[in-house]
Amino acid sequence: MTVGIGHVADQQRIIVDAIRERRAPFSPDDVVKEFSDTLKAYGVSRIYGDRFAAEWPRERFRVHGIEYHVAAKTKSDLYLGLLPLLNSGRVELLDHKRLVAQLCGLERRTARGGRDSIDHPPGAHDDIANCLAGAAVTAVQTAAVDEVAIPHYPELTGSNSSGIPAHYLRQGDDSWRQYGPLPDSIRTPIPSWLRG
Repeated sequence: MTVGIGHVADQQRIIVDAIRERRAPFSPDDVVKEFSDTLKAYGVSRIYGDRFAAEWPRERFRVHGIEYHVAAKTKSDLYLGLLPLLNSGRVELLDHKRLVAQLCGLERRTARGGRDSIDHPPGAHDDIANCLAGAAVTAVQTAAVDEVAIPHYPELTGSNSSGIPAHYLRQGDDSWRQYGPLPDSIRTPIPSWLRG
């Protein structure tokens, strides 16, 4: 399971603030609680995910005060939506080796009907990359909304359009500035599958 939190800055740049990943074995209930706490720290109370595990994720996140909705876009659609954002240099990524490796490992295929699809190669993983794609595409689509989250269960993403964690905003002043900028981010080389 993964969770990613990002925001849109200056109505243009998408900045990834945090990525968390839990690899098996783990307790799904414990991870849902941990991710719910992380999402709440950024002011996120609504998430979107795929249909994985039917009602289970919706019920478990609801227990922790997070609304879970099924996302409309598929994983491949999220990657296709990420393509122009990365190519235009609008996404600033964290210095996260597994994220970069997963992005660079993705493969773009064209079906007989001409439809493009993007996915990981057989036996590989793309949980973090998918989480990023969902966060970036969702953030752009909802930049004017204060709290939004996510696209693909078990990969979760949060977005706060102001760029300031909501627990600072609730203080009603500029006290967040004492904590300095949000986590450092980098621009990474665009992998070959994204270049067109």
